[in-house]
Amino acid sequence: MSHLVAGLFRDSEWAGKAISSLKEKGYTKDISVISKDTSDPHLKSHDVKKDVTDGAVGGAAAGAVMGAAVGAVATLLVGAAAVVLPGVGILVLGPLGAGLAGAAAGAVTGTLVGVLVDAGFPEEKAKMYEHHIQSGETLVAVSVAADATDTILDIYSEFGAVEVQVLTEQS
Repeated sequence: MSHLVAGLFRDSEWAGKAISSLKEKGYTKDISVISKDTSDPHLKSHDVKKDVTDGAVGGAAAGAVMGAAVGAVATLLVGAAAVVLPGVGILVLGPLGAGLAGAAAGAVTGTLVGVLVDAGFPEEKAKMYEHHIQSGETLVAVSVAADATDTILDIYSEFGAVEVQVLTEQS
């Protein structure tokens, strides 16, 4: 059984530090970030540390992680899904964006609330997250084995996450 552990970060610097800490613990491929699209010139940027790899990732992807401001902050592994929800300027990176990537080839009509509800969030919580993300905050979510949940919660707490949610993922 696995958990999706999500936390909302109001400050881009702290979101970046939390993401870097998650990466250092080896959760690189399991991190999703949802935030405002970087093309908004009023949004500030914050770089995050380069990916920590064990040599298992080869070629151009080895250690190639791009730190970017996406509303507050986001990181994207080379080859990871990144989808901008049309009309709302929200960027979804990582596993939560993967489901939308196929739909992006056609006409993506999804909403952020729909993405979050599809991931298992209660609709009320999804609407609350959408409001905060529209305001420039960043949602960081990581999929982990149930026994690693406390580690993620500690990282989120250390870096000031608010509105933390733990969901049990269906296998």
